[in-house]
Amino acid sequence: MAKDRKLILAEAMGFCGGVRSALTALYKLAAEHRDVPVCVLHELVHNRHVNESFARRGVRFLKDLEQLPRGAVLLLGAHGVPPETERRARELASLVVDTTCPLVRARQLDAARLGADDTLVLIGHPRHPEVVGIVGRSNAGKNFVVSSIEEAERIEPSSAPVLLAQTTFDAVELSRCREVLARRFPGARFLWGVCCASQERQDAVSRLAREVEAVVVAGSPHSSNVRRLCETAERYGARGIFAEGAADLPQDIFGLRRVGLTSGASTPDEDVEEISEAFAAAGFEIHKQSPES
Repeated sequence: MAKDRKLILAEAMGFCGGVRSALTALYKLAAEHRDVPVCVLHELVHNRHVNESFARRGVRFLKDLEQLPRGAVLLLGAHGVPPETERRARELASLVVDTTCPLVRARQLDAARLGADDTLVLIGHPRHPEVVGIVGRSNAGKNFVVSSIEEAERIEPSSAPVLLAQTTFDAVELSRCREVLARRFPGARFLWGVCCASQERQDAVSRLAREVEAVVVAGSPHSSNVRRLCETAERYGARGIFAEGAADLPQDIFGLRRVGLTSGASTPDEDVEEISEAFAAAGFEIHKQSPES
């Protein structure tokens, strides 16, 4: 068995503070309200294993508020919701626990402070729930969502815009969009970039990708931050691979010499451990990425 086959774990990975807070809140709700339905609007986080573990505890995940049972308690997840959704939730549920990430909430409040003469440009993915929630709370006269430099070149705001960013957006693409918008609108004000947790994870992967042949990103492929990590790995020359668990790993990856492993901000430690164990069983030595390697 070759001794130089290595699995290198990214320096920064796993749950962010906002996700941990939402998980803690739901554990508490499920424990304290055993006599009434405990519900979550949409998904708690974009991770199938996390949501399934709560479903086994009796937590119900709703597609919309019309599915809310009488007398239920309701948790709103870390991505946030538009104001009309929150108002309707408080009308229908016996108790509403809002676990919107504080960094997302800050963006919502900045959008809400804008006036009819302002223009908001939100750099992010238009269908992402965080983006929907921020735009829904904006009081700007005009709102634009751009997700590429091409879109940033096309928009025509009526005034120098205020710029916000989705917390989990790709940091490199965000920088490119900012450059375009700053050139086109010299008076633009940039208030928020990607959150520090997303930045740290993307930075770690960008360094990791330079020293491995492939990077496995543990997490659900429909998670925005997981997709950004995979894109970052590929941008810096490594093959990017999604894996929710060991069963998702392609067999040819065990023929490589150096593989990196990271995980999204909504990926539990157990998923990372399962994938690490699969590599260990295949003869890989497990190493931790060195700081600023």
